[in-house]
Amino acid sequence: MPKDDEFTNALKYIYENKNGKYLDLVNELSQEIVDKFCSVGFIKTGYTTDFKTWGITSLGKEYFQDFLL
Repeated sequence: MPKDDEFTNALKYIYENKNGKYLDLVNELSQEIVDKFCSVGFIKTGYTTDFKTWGITSLGKEYFQDFLL
């Protein structure tokens, strides 16, 4: 993945926030970035009885720590 400012800021956001509501993540970043992060394994999704959720994966954490810190 390219290391442009939008990507870096988005990865920093998921690293710092760790998890939350999926729709909040899409609103904060963009559907395109969220889809990319899902496809490369940086975030995982799940469900509660009320809404879809997301969480950063260990791969997402490692990538941020190794390449962006």
